[in-house]
Amino acid sequence: QNNNAPLPDTTHHSNSNPLPKLQPFQVQYELGSEVDRKLFLDSFQHFCTVQGHPCRGVPYADISRKTSFDLFLMYKAVTEKGGFSGAETVNIGEDRLQVWKEIVLTALKIDADDLAVLENIRTIYVEYVRDYEAYYGGVTDFSGLPGTSVT
Repeated sequence: QNNNAPLPDTTHHSNSNPLPKLQPFQVQYELGSEVDRKLFLDSFQHFCTVQGHPCRGVPYADISRKTSFDLFLMYKAVTEKGGFSGAETVNIGEDRLQVWKEIVLTALKIDADDLAVLENIRTIYVEYVRDYEAYYGGVTDFSGLPGTSVT
C-alpha cells in the first residue's frame, strides 16, 4: 500500500454537485460597451475590497448554458424595479417570481422558466450585489463614486 498517495478531494459541498466555476471578474468589463459599465464595475470592485472581500470572480447565471451573470445589467434591471426590496415586495395580485423573471429577461436575456435557474440568479444577486445596492441607495450615476475614474 502506498502511504504517499494523495487523499481524495473532499472539498465539495455535502450535495454531490461541485460548486459552479467562477468567471474571472475581468470578464464583466467585456460583457458590454455601455458608458457606465466601467464606472459601475470599478466602484463595485472598490466597494468589495473596502468591505474586505474583493470580487475575483462571478458565478455563471446558468451554468448549463454558460450564461454570464452580468453584474452591471442585473444591477440596472433590479434598481429599475425599485431595488432588491422593490423586487421582493410585490403588490397584491403580483407574483414575486414573475418580477424576477422580468428582471432576468431584461438583464440577461434568459427566459427563466426553470425555477432553479431563476432562484440561482436571485441568490447570486443577493450574495454579490445587494450590499452594494443598499450602501449606495440604488445610485445610477456612478461618476465620482470611490474607485471610479473616467478614462
